[in-house]
Amino acid sequence: MESFKDPAMASPWKAGPTEGKYEVHLDDYDATQSNVFHEQEARVEPRRLSARQVAIFSMAGSIGTNIFINTSIGLTKAGPISLIIGYLYLGSIIFCINICLSELVTFLPIRGSIHRFAGAFLDPAMGAASAINYWLMMVSMLCLEVNAFTSVLLYWVDAKHEHMLNILIPFLVIGSYFFLNIWDTRWFGEAEFWVGLCKVITALGLIVMTVFLMCGANPKHDSFGFRYWTDPGPMSEYLFSGAKGRFCSVIAAIVNAAWTFQGPDMVAIAAGEARNPRVVIPRAFKTVYVRLTLFFIGSAIAVGILVPYNDAILNDAIKKELPGGSRTAWVRALNRLDVPVLPHIINAVILTSIYSAGNALSFAGSRSLLAMAMEGKLPKAFAWTNRNGVPYVSVAVTISIGLLSFLQVSKGSSQALFYFIDISTCSLLVAWVIIACSHLCWRRAIVKQNFDVSQLPYNSRFSPYASYYAIINGTLVLLICGWDIFIKGQWDTVTFILQYFALGLTVVVFLFYKVLQRTKSVKPSELEISHGIAELVAYEKTQESVEIPEQKGRLERMLAFVFSPFF
Repeated sequence: MESFKDPAMASPWKAGPTEGKYEVHLDDYDATQSNVFHEQEARVEPRRLSARQVAIFSMAGSIGTNIFINTSIGLTKAGPISLIIGYLYLGSIIFCINICLSELVTFLPIRGSIHRFAGAFLDPAMGAASAINYWLMMVSMLCLEVNAFTSVLLYWVDAKHEHMLNILIPFLVIGSYFFLNIWDTRWFGEAEFWVGLCKVITALGLIVMTVFLMCGANPKHDSFGFRYWTDPGPMSEYLFSGAKGRFCSVIAAIVNAAWTFQGPDMVAIAAGEARNPRVVIPRAFKTVYVRLTLFFIGSAIAVGILVPYNDAILNDAIKKELPGGSRTAWVRALNRLDVPVLPHIINAVILTSIYSAGNALSFAGSRSLLAMAMEGKLPKAFAWTNRNGVPYVSVAVTISIGLLSFLQVSKGSSQALFYFIDISTCSLLVAWVIIACSHLCWRRAIVKQNFDVSQLPYNSRFSPYASYYAIINGTLVLLICGWDIFIKGQWDTVTFILQYFALGLTVVVFLFYKVLQRTKSVKPSELEISHGIAELVAYEKTQESVEIPEQKGRLERMLAFVFSPFF
C-alpha cells in the first residue's frame, strides 16, 4: 500500500540545504505571486465540508444507476466471467488515475483542480476544454439519474399513471436538487453524508446477501453456488457465435465498465470544499481503492452469481423498458427465489441511491463552471455567489440541464437512459486521459526543475508509469467505446454521434480557445509546479489550518470507529 507523507508538507517549494533538496516553507510564501484570482476566491464560499462528509462523499458519491442497473445490463451482454474481466481491466486504469490524482490533489487541494491542472500543466486551452467536457459528463449523468429515478419509482405505480408521473417526477427531483445545492454547502454535505452512508451499507448488504443466497439461505433452500457460471456458461456470445462472440463479450464488458467506474474525480472536486484539505483529502483518496474493489468489482461478481446472463425475464425487462428494480439482477434474483418483501426494500434503497448520486453530480457540475469563471474562461456571472458563498448561477445552469430528462416522455426511459450513458461514457474517458496527461507533464516538470519528489505528500512507486498506462489504455477504450456500431448491420448515426460527441466537443473547444486566446503549450522548464497554492495558503493563514471539532452523538461516534481508516 502506498503511504501518504505528512500532509503539512504539501508545498510550495523552496530551495533547501546545500545538498540540493527542496523543503516546504508555507510561512515564507508570498501568496500574491501566484496567478490565481485571489479576489474572486475570497468571494467564493468558505470550505465547509468536514472530514466525515468528504470521506463518505468520496466513497459513495457516484454509487447510483451505475452499480444497480448498469452492471445488470453488462451481465446480459457479456456473461459473468467476461463482466469480471472487463471490470478488472477498467479497474486497473482507475487505479492509475487514482495515483495521478492522489499526487496532484494532495499536493494542491484547490477548487476546480482537475481543469486547472490541465490549464496550468498542459495548455490554458486544454483547461477550458477539460472543464467543458467534465461539465458535460456531470449534466449528462445528472439527466441519467433523474431518468433512472423516475423509472425506479414507477415500479410501484399503475401503468395508467405513468405518463403523468414521467412529467411530474423530474420537476420535483430537479427542484429538490436546486434547493439542496443553492442554500449552503453544509446542507449538501450533511444530506450526502447520511444518504451516502445508507448507500455504502446497502452495497455491502447486497454483496453479503449474495453469499447467503448462494449458500441456500432462501425460501427454496437452493444452494446454487456458481451454477450459472457453468449453465449457461461463463461468457456469452455477443453479436457473433463461437470464440469471436466471446471476445466481443469481453469488449462489451469493458465498455460497460467504462461508464460504471466513476472514480477519484469526486475526491478532487470535494478537495476545493473541504476544511483542512491537506489532512482530509489524503484519507479520502484511500476510499477509492475500497470502492473500486468492494463495490464495483464485488457487484460484478455478485450479479453473475445471482442470475444467468440469458435470464429471459431480466433480458425482457431491459428490452421492454420495464420500470425500476425489475431491470436489476438483485431484484430478479429475489423474485426467482420467491423471497418476499426484500425486492421492494431493495427497490426503495436503489431509489434513494440514485437520488443521492444526482445530487452529487449537481454539486460537481456547478463547480466546473465556477472554476472556469474564476479563470476568466466563462462570463463573470458564473462566479456570482449568494450570501452563503454558493455560486448560484452555476448551480442554476447545471441543474436546469436536468430538464433534458424529459426525453423519456417521447423516447422511453430505457432509450433515454442509453442516450445519456453514451454521452457520459465518452466524456468520462476523455477526462481520464486529460488527468493522466496533466500528471505526466507535472512529473516531468518536477524532474526538469530538480525538485525532490520524496518531499511530495504522496509519492507513488508507480509514477510516472501509471500515467503512461492510463493514457495508453484510456485512449484505447475511448476509441472502442462505440465499437459495436461499426459491425455490419449495426450502424446507427444517432448512436455514433452520441458515443463520440464528448471527444469532438473537447477538440472543438480546445481549438477555439487555442485560436481565440493564442495560448501556448506549457514547457516543463516553465511550468509553475505550485500553481494555485496561494489560495490554499491564504485559507490556512485565515483558518489557522485547524479543523473545528465536530459535536458527535453516540451514533456518529460509533460510525467514526467503524470507518476510522477514512474519517
